[in-house]
Formats: sequence, structure tokens, C-alpha cells
Amino acid sequence: MNLYKKAIHVLGKEKAWGLLGILILTILGAGAELCGVSMILPFVNAIMDPEFISGSSLLSSFQNATGMSTNGMISLLAMSLVVVYLVKNIYLVAMNNQIYKYTYRSQRDLACRMMQYYMGLPYIRLREQNSSDLIRNITADSNRCFVVILNLLQMTSELLISGVLVVYLVITDPVITILVVVIMCISMFLVLKFVKKKVSVLGQKDRYFEAQMNKCVLEAFGGVKEVKITHSEKFFMDDYYYKSTRYAELHRKCDVLGIIPKQVMEVVTIGSLMVSLTIRLLMGADPSTFIPIVSVFAVAAFRLLPSVNKIASYINSIAFHLASFNAIYESIDEMREGNEEYIENTENKPAVTLNDRFELKNLSFHYPDSDKNVIDGIDLILKKNESIAFIGPSGAGKTTLADIILGVLAPQGGQMLVDGESINDNIYNWQKRLGYIPQSIFLFDDNIRKNIAFGIPEDEIDDGMVWKALEEAQLKSFVEELPEGLETRIGERGARLSGGQKQRIGIARALYYNPDILVLDEATSALDNETEKAVMESIEKLQGSKTMIIIAHRLTTVQHCDNIYEVKDGKVIHKDKEEIFGKKA
Repeated sequence: MNLYKKAIHVLGKEKAWGLLGILILTILGAGAELCGVSMILPFVNAIMDPEFISGSSLLSSFQNATGMSTNGMISLLAMSLVVVYLVKNIYLVAMNNQIYKYTYRSQRDLACRMMQYYMGLPYIRLREQNSSDLIRNITADSNRCFVVILNLLQMTSELLISGVLVVYLVITDPVITILVVVIMCISMFLVLKFVKKKVSVLGQKDRYFEAQMNKCVLEAFGGVKEVKITHSEKFFMDDYYYKSTRYAELHRKCDVLGIIPKQVMEVVTIGSLMVSLTIRLLMGADPSTFIPIVSVFAVAAFRLLPSVNKIASYINSIAFHLASFNAIYESIDEMREGNEEYIENTENKPAVTLNDRFELKNLSFHYPDSDKNVIDGIDLILKKNESIAFIGPSGAGKTTLADIILGVLAPQGGQMLVDGESINDNIYNWQKRLGYIPQSIFLFDDNIRKNIAFGIPEDEIDDGMVWKALEEAQLKSFVEELPEGLETRIGERGARLSGGQKQRIGIARALYYNPDILVLDEATSALDNETEKAVMESIEKLQGSKTMIIIAHRLTTVQHCDNIYEVKDGKVIHKDKEEIFGKKA
């Protein structure tokens, strides 16, 4: 019952009601199975002894009313049996279709909730997550979680069907039924006790090695240039081969262990049934009257044996996938709270527009694993359409400060204000007014249009805005000369573009949204001097029409800024431009 409670908790209240509907369908399915098996006995009795029909009040009344012959009645029973089995099996197919529909839609919803949860996590927490673990959690774990739930539903169905058939068999012949059921239950308990623990351990290892295989692939192709230059292909191939071998071996062991209960229960079921029938004959049962009962038990065994095997298989499967199910179960509350917080932070908040100034007031920040403030009581005012630069050595806190302004890091103290109004609790709408150009532009394997109109459905992309952004980024003439124009695919991570073209795509992307503030974080530091100069010309043309925050190592990239600040020891210190460039000279 504990597993059922966990399943309901994972599904949530709304989806849990669907379980009740599935349960009702399953009970009806058990009734359909009972109808099928229970019709065997009167049919066999009628064949063995035609007088059985006249001895049955229901059958004799029908015969008298219709005037049918005995052979006609037997034929009618035969046809009725066929119809019952036809209707029963059509119903069972429909029932299983509903179970699968419910399960896989719920699985989709869970995977989407997990995706939303992880996407809504604070940036600082996402940085701590291994991407291979994220892939496994969202895809494999959500799938396996619903393997457990589906197996649970199917096992419930088989248990109900088996239970109904056993009750019917007890009524038919209690001695044989009780003896067979007791032997089967004891055998199944012993077999599953041996198998279940081993399968559970294999499931935990399987989850670990799946993440390791993902990690290996991501690392190998994430650094493919370095891999090729250093001829490290064999290292990654050997690593992947080892992990995939372990993964395959785990599944082999699990599959073998999964077969054992089926084979054992088949022998036990047939053996116990034969022994029980022999005992009944030795006790003096009349073979002629015993044949109909044997027929019923034969048909019941034909239906029960697969059910018993399925139940054993479902128990094994649940044990194997339980590690993933428990991982989802343990994080489901945090996931729901995170999704609710995400919705709360993105809805019913006023729009943010920069009309006069952006201000940092006594801003402080430290990372979770340190008590030392990286940003320590910073005060700063940035006027609309003004451009400022943050300079300083690596590790001084320039990027951290930019990340706070971008809203991906939350300060522990102080405020960010737009036109005098705090935006600390309205980061979502604040980010709508920002354009971000990092050192390494994230480009995906699609066309130029979609890479510029980042995150916008294709039918909502405004080509006029795309061309305007390309013009401002000084990339319009290049795109116009391409045979496919905006439809040109740029390859994974922009493999078909030069470094300067990638950065200009990044600039165009930031400008597409017509932001109030542009934040450039080392946007040209990876470029050669000539390319950097060309890209900076594009950026400098925006000065006076856009509010800009530029983070840079090279002083040549910030000489046109209105104000320059040095980030040092958690503070920002205003630097005189003449002093800086005079010293440089």
C-alpha cells in the first residue's frame, strides 16, 4: 500500500482521480474474465450430459420458451461462449488502451513539470548540477517512474482478475483450489524474496551507469576539437565501452532474474494442479463427473498462469526501476514548490521600463560556499543611454556583478532600482528589458532567423525586426548575400560561421528584443584584434541610443564608454578616463 500512496503523491490530486477510473475499469475487466471462465462449466456439462440442460432451471426455461432441441441448445451455448470471449477481449483491449493513455500522458506531464522545475531553478543551483544527471532525471527517471506506475496498475488488474477467478474456483472445488493457491503463494514468495533484492540493487547501479554514459558522450563531443587535436578518441571510446558494458551486463542479469519466477511458477502451477487432481481422484472422485471440473481448472489455469507470470514480472520490474521512482518521489514536493514559485514570480507583476536611471543601492553578494562578500555594499547609478565599463583582474567580481544585474544571481543585501522603484521581486519583467552578449554565444543547429529570434515560436517571428537587428549588428549585407538568406543553417554551435559572425549574431539576438540595457560580458575577448575592432565598431554605433554595461579586460574596448569603474575587493571605484588611457600610453 505504501507504493500506491507514493504513486498517488507523484501523480498529484488531479491525476490521482484518474486512478479511480482505472480501478473501476479493472474491476469490470475482472468481471469479464469471470464471465468467460464461468461459462466453460455449463458448456462442458451440457456436452458430457445432455440432461444437464433440463436440470438447469435457467436453461430449461429458455429451451421450453424457444422450443429448441438439446443439440440446438448446446450449439447456442457454444456460440454464446464465443461471443462472450469476443466481447471480453475487445473490452480488455479498450481497457488497456485507457491505462496506457492515462500512464503515458501522466508521464509526459511529469517530464514537462521536471523540465519546468529545472529551468526555473536559480542559476547558481543550476551551475552545480551535472548536465548528464539533468538529462537522466528529466528523461530516463521520469520514464522509469511511470514504468513503476504502469506496472502497478497492470499488477492491480492481474491481481483482481486472478482473485476473482480463484474465488470462482474455490466455489467449484475448494480442496483443489486452496491446495494449489497455497503452494503457488509460498513458491512465489520464496522466489521473489530471492530475486527482488538482487534486482533492486541492479536498478540502482543501472541509474548510475546511465548518467555516466550520458556524461561520457557529452564530454567527448563537447570538447571534440581538443579530443581530435590530442588524439584522445580512444580514451573516450574506452571509457564509453567500459560504462556501456557494465550497463548491458546489468540489464542481462536483470532479464535473467526476471525469467526465473516465470519458469518456476509455471512448473509449480502445473505440478500443484496435477498433484491436487490426483489426490482428488485417490480420494474417490468419480472421473465421469470430475471431467467438467478438470475442464474448468484447465481453462482457469490457461488464464491464471500468464497472470501469475505477469505479476512476478511486474514485481521484478518495479524493484528494478524503484531507484528512479524514489528519486522522483523524494523531489516531487520541492518540484511543485519550485513550479509554484516560478509561476508566482512570472505572473501579475508590473512591466519594467527604464525611463531615467538604473541604480544599485548598497548591493552585497556572496556565494553559498563562502562567507566572503564578492560584491560588498556597491552603490552605482547608470543613466539612460549612458554606457559604463567594469574593468579589473580576473576573479575581481565583474561577471558576478553582471550576473546580478542580469537577474540570474540574487543579492543577499541591497536593492536594484529602475527609476527609483525596486525590481528585486520583479526580476522576470526586468529581464525582458535586457540584452545579453556573452563571450561565447550559444547558437543551436538551425537557421539564422531562429537563432536571432531566440526562444520565439517560428510563426511569431517578425522578419522586419530580424533584419533591423542584423542591420544594427552590421551583419545585414552578409546575410543578404547568402543563397538562403535568413533560412541559412549555421550548424551546431555556429560551426559554419566565423568568430566575428557568431558575435554579430549574438549582438543581433540581443537587439531583436529592443532592450533598454545591453550587457556585454567579455563579448570580444575571444576574438583577434582585427575582428574585435570590427565588432566593437558595431557596438560603438549603438552608444547614445542604448544603455550599455560593458565588462572587458582589454582597455581598448571600453575607451568610448561614458564612465569606467574598476571592480576591486568587492567595491566599484570610478576611474578617470584620462588617467587610465594616459597610464596605458
